[in-house]
Amino acid sequence: MSVGTQLSIPVYNVKLSVYGSINVLAMTARKADGTILANGSGRLPLIAPPASMAPVPVTPIDQPASPCPSAWDSIATENAKPGTGSWVIPTSMNGKMSAYLTQVSATCGQSVDLKVDSGADVTVTAYRMGYYQGLGAREVWTQTQVGTVKQPAPILGGTKDGHNLYSVSAANWSTTLTIPITPDWAPGVYLIRVDDGTTATYAPLTVRDDSGTKHDVLLQQATTTWSAYNNFGGAGFYSTTNPSARLSFDRPYTEGQGSGQFLTLEQGMVFWLESQGVDVTYWTDNDMDEFGGQIASRATNLMMPAHDEYYSTGMRAALSQTIKSGVNVASMGANTVYRKIAFTSSSRRAWDADRWTAGENSTTWKWVGDAYASQPLLGAEYQCPLNGSTMTTGSSWLFNGVTPGTTLPGFIAGEIDYMEPGRYQQPGIATLFAGQGLCRGTRGTKPVTVTAFTAPSGSRVFNASVFSFSCYLVGRCPSTWTVPSPSATSRTAVQTMMTNVLTWISPNDPIERTTPKMPAARVMAPSMPLQANP
Repeated sequence: MSVGTQLSIPVYNVKLSVYGSINVLAMTARKADGTILANGSGRLPLIAPPASMAPVPVTPIDQPASPCPSAWDSIATENAKPGTGSWVIPTSMNGKMSAYLTQVSATCGQSVDLKVDSGADVTVTAYRMGYYQGLGAREVWTQTQVGTVKQPAPILGGTKDGHNLYSVSAANWSTTLTIPITPDWAPGVYLIRVDDGTTATYAPLTVRDDSGTKHDVLLQQATTTWSAYNNFGGAGFYSTTNPSARLSFDRPYTEGQGSGQFLTLEQGMVFWLESQGVDVTYWTDNDMDEFGGQIASRATNLMMPAHDEYYSTGMRAALSQTIKSGVNVASMGANTVYRKIAFTSSSRRAWDADRWTAGENSTTWKWVGDAYASQPLLGAEYQCPLNGSTMTTGSSWLFNGVTPGTTLPGFIAGEIDYMEPGRYQQPGIATLFAGQGLCRGTRGTKPVTVTAFTAPSGSRVFNASVFSFSCYLVGRCPSTWTVPSPSATSRTAVQTMMTNVLTWISPNDPIERTTPKMPAARVMAPSMPLQANP
C-alpha cells in the first residue's frame, strides 16, 4: 500500500445518543508481525438524520351534533363580548382547597366532572380566557351554593415490571359537580374557578373546535409537561425522594393556583393572539396523542407556546408527519419534544417514563438515538434551565421593527436550546439570534440559538429556544426569574418579534389580524395580582 492511499472503513453498531455525535477515531497501522508503522487520530462526525416515524392515522373529525354549531364566532367577535377581571384569584385567597376535572379537554355536547376537596359550599364559575377589552376573560357559566366534601387522601403507589411507580392519583375522590359543555362554551382555554368566599382555586379545561373548521393557528397546551411538574400528593417527576415514573391527570395541579403552568407560561400567548384577532383554536398534548393525524385538517400553523417537553411516540410521530404535510410549526419555547413518555391507556389519564434503564437519561428521546433528538426535528437541542440573561437584538428578520442593539433584560430565561454542531442540522437552517445564558447551579454559561428553517415539504419551522415570549407579551413572568415584570419597552419589542414570527411562518397564507393592537399598559386587571409559580 503506497503513501496517500485512501481507505473506506465501515463503522458498525455505533449508537448515537445522549452527548452528541462528534467522535474521535483512532487508527493504528501494523505489519503482519505486529510492528507499528503509524498511528493517529482525528475528529469523526457521525451525524444521524431525522428518524422516520410510523404513519399516524388521518382520521375524520367527529363533529358534534345539533344544537352545537357548524361554525363558531371569529376571535374578533368573541373578544368583543363583555370581559371581566373577576376570574383572577388574588394571592390572599390561596389556601388548601383543591380541585380537578376528569377530562383534560372536551368539545361541545360533552360534559366533564369536577372533583373538589373542601367541605364548604362553593361557587363554580367558568371563564373563557382571551383578551376581552384587556381584562383577560369572559364569564361563560356559573353555579352557586355547590356542596363539597372533604375528600380522602390521594392514593400513592403502583408497580410496573417490578419497579415502584410512586404515582399519585385522586381518582378515588367523589364527583362534586357535572358541568355540561353547551353551545355557550365557545372553543378556547377555560379556567374553572372554585371559590368558597375565603379561598379559591382553578381547574383548567380546553374546549376543542370539532366543527371541522380549519383555522390559521392551532395552539397546543403542554398538559403532559404540566403533569410532570405537578407534585400534588407529595410526589412528581422531579421529586427529590422517590420521583414518580407514572404521572396521573386524576389530581389537582399545585402550580399556578391550580392552573398548572398555564398562567405563567401560556396565558400571555392566549391573551396576545386573541388581542390581535388571530384565527386561533386550541387543543392539548393529550389531543395530539389521540388525534394527531388531524392537525393538517385543523390548522395551517401549529404553535407550542412555551414548555412542551413530554412527548409520547404518537405525539412525536404526529409532529413529524405534520411538518412533512406542509403545516408550519412555531415552537415558541425551548426543551420541546425532549422527554419520552407512554400513555397507559386509551383514556390518557396517566403516562409512564422509563426511569430504570439509565435513570433520567432513559426518559429522554435522544437516549433512543441522535435521530430522535429535538434538533433534527425542530432545529436546536435543550441545554439548561436559567433565571434570565439579557438578549441584545440583532438584524435578522426576527427583529424587524426593533432597533438593533436593543437590550431585553432577562429575556433569555426559563430554559434554552442551542443548535449543536454534533447533531443533524436541517439544510438551509438560519440562526436568527446567537447568545449566551447563565445556567442555574453549577452548569455555568451555555450558548443559545434561535433558529428557523424551511422543510422539504415547504413547512416553515421556528424554534424560539427560550420560554419567555409568552410572559413578556403581557409583562408577567415567574417570580423566580431575574425579571419577573418586564418593562413596557421589553413588552413592545417582544410583541413586534411575535408579529414577525407570525408573518414568517405563513407567507403564502398570511395570518390576518383583525383588531387593534392591545394597549401597552393595560394587560391585566391591575388591582388583582396573580400568583406566580414558586
